[in-house]
Amino acid sequence: MTSNNATGTDSRSVRVLVAETTRMGTQLILEALRQDDRFDVAGALAAPGEFGAVVSDFQPHLAVIGTGTNGDARKGFDLLRHTQARHPKLQAVMLLDSSTREGVVEAFRAGARGVICRDDGLDALRKCVYAVYLGQIWATSAQLGYVLEAFSRRWVPQTILDSNGRGLLSKRELDVVRCVSEGMTNREVASHLALSEHTVKNYIFRTFDKLGVSNRAELILYAVNHSCAEESCICHYRCEPRTMAYRTEVPVSLAESRQKVS
Repeated sequence: MTSNNATGTDSRSVRVLVAETTRMGTQLILEALRQDDRFDVAGALAAPGEFGAVVSDFQPHLAVIGTGTNGDARKGFDLLRHTQARHPKLQAVMLLDSSTREGVVEAFRAGARGVICRDDGLDALRKCVYAVYLGQIWATSAQLGYVLEAFSRRWVPQTILDSNGRGLLSKRELDVVRCVSEGMTNREVASHLALSEHTVKNYIFRTFDKLGVSNRAELILYAVNHSCAEESCICHYRCEPRTMAYRTEVPVSLAESRQKVS
């Protein structure tokens, strides 16, 4: 294990654990994060035994897990799932070799809160890490599209829980979220639930406020990450409501600008 601070971490620093499939890869990411004085960093190989030992010793706020560049991508995804099962409060960023549809969807399904690619650059990596630490979801608009396409019409949330296991939404609000997750328009939701369009809009706005999101895309991605589906739970733990964000050319928080419900 390598760390910025051998005698103890600064309580104001964000403790970040980097795990790659090779020690050289781990060291490269460590050096990149050390250029930002907000981070205190440590490294480990992407293997459950070594990674778990460093988590216990270092107690990181966040992990950056790489898929590797030498054909070992499966190790990274397996470690992410292992980590979410054993350390459910540890947030994770997935560092992908390339932004393929399959890789992005699998990263979010495994529990990542941010996805970053090697060719995005080191500055983007540092911004991604800090944004996820602040509670945002980090993804490009294209990556977000992959996730929504994969889940919106094939997956229906059954419940959305807070960290104490209490439901965040009323039964009717959940009904509306399920309809939205299936790709229905407001008119279709109203017809399906025998409500007026005005009432549907009110339910959607109320749900946005409760979950800290600002549009349908954020709502679906939030539900994917924080709830149980009909067939199986695809999240690994119950979370407090978080701000959903994605980046286009410049990282932005969508919650800063509430969009019209259509």
